[in-house]
Amino acid sequence: MIENLSNNSERSKKIAPGQLVSGIFCGNLADRYGRKQTLIMSALACGLITLASAFVNTWQEFLPLRILTGFFDNIGYMASVAYAVEILGPSKREWSNYISFAFGIGFFLSSPIAYFLGNWRHTMVVLSLFYFVQIPLEGFTAKSSSRYFEKVVDR
Repeated sequence: MIENLSNNSERSKKIAPGQLVSGIFCGNLADRYGRKQTLIMSALACGLITLASAFVNTWQEFLPLRILTGFFDNIGYMASVAYAVEILGPSKREWSNYISFAFGIGFFLSSPIAYFLGNWRHTMVVLSLFYFVQIPLEGFTAKSSSRYFEKVVDR
């Protein structure tokens, strides 16, 4: 049983192996399929996997789900940084670093959420909701300039 999983840092550091693998092998997914599609896929996968991890009972079930969360979360992070750099253009590229700040705020907020909820299963459900909220918001983002360029080149 993993009922003693009350330490938020224990949950958080389980995602690192997945982040390592996705960083090495999946950096070109957003280039191939588009930034928005990659961000939506990443948020959906992370939301579903995080939600599923709230219902497991053993470490053998929990650990692979956390590694998969890290895998898809890092894919979304890489796509969002590339998207921000493209949208902002060369003169404002330093502002794209605020995406890292936003991810940091998410990690920062996960600790108070875990503290106030008190149950790691409830924490995982609430954290999964943040991913699901992101999906409809992607509809309001503009397409990146690389997609427009590809359409011109293909003609």
